[in-house]
Amino acid sequence: MITVFIKSLFLIFALSDQNKLIENENISVEYVFNLVEETKKKNTYNIKFILKNKAQKPLYYVASYVKSETKISTNNLNLVSDNTDEIDDVGSYAPPPLSSSAYVDSGGAVKVDSESSSSSVGGRKSSSTSKKDDIKTAQSTFVEYSLNNDLVILNLEEAKPSKFTIFSSVKQDKIFFFNNREKINIPIAFDNITNQKIEVGLLDYDPVICVIPIEGLEINSTLITNVKKGIDPEDFYLKFSKNIVFTNSIKLELEKSFHLSIESAIEKYKELQSVLKNN
Repeated sequence: MITVFIKSLFLIFALSDQNKLIENENISVEYVFNLVEETKKKNTYNIKFILKNKAQKPLYYVASYVKSETKISTNNLNLVSDNTDEIDDVGSYAPPPLSSSAYVDSGGAVKVDSESSSSSVGGRKSSSTSKKDDIKTAQSTFVEYSLNNDLVILNLEEAKPSKFTIFSSVKQDKIFFFNNREKINIPIAFDNITNQKIEVGLLDYDPVICVIPIEGLEINSTLITNVKKGIDPEDFYLKFSKNIVFTNSIKLELEKSFHLSIESAIEKYKELQSVLKNN
């Protein structure tokens, strides 16, 4: 009986560790967190993502831009805020519409579909369409082109009011606000974009070559959450992200492929596009 209990306990710990460390034949990614500040109402955690290159040679992969659209009520645009005091009280929390967990950093590339008037919100252009006698239905459609260079996704089955920030040394930090009972899928993109692009006629949105150096990569983040009712960082788990491609209006998710040279990465990308086009 004792032996069975020990084996079961070992299995539980093994599964828990597996959630925080994932690997394939090319890379491994570890998720590490530390409690750095604790008050009566809030906990602040530093979270680090550590990527190791198992090939011991630079690895290259292709990242493409993915288009997404979000409809946001123009009546709520004044809710945009970076105030984390609302994390204290679960019932009163209302996430900023432009910084929800559905928001993905576009790397500065944002396009807006406009049917009526346009305005600027937080450095982003927005457009709104409304009936004259029904202002409540006014909405803005935010069209974003996000570079799909993330390698892992941070997941949580059920969130609670919290603020999560990913720090970047080369572009604007990404901020996510979470609601109660919201499922979280946050793409973790390391700072590994090169100047090399594959010219396919999309100009600013041409696919980009990314690199995983021999020494690996790291990126830091913070989680601010309610002490009693907030997120437990132990509940997060990692999954490898996939390349998203579209063919004949069908969305495909493909495993990311890694290569030992930029030339090989470009060649394989073009081969894949040819296959998609012909099928």
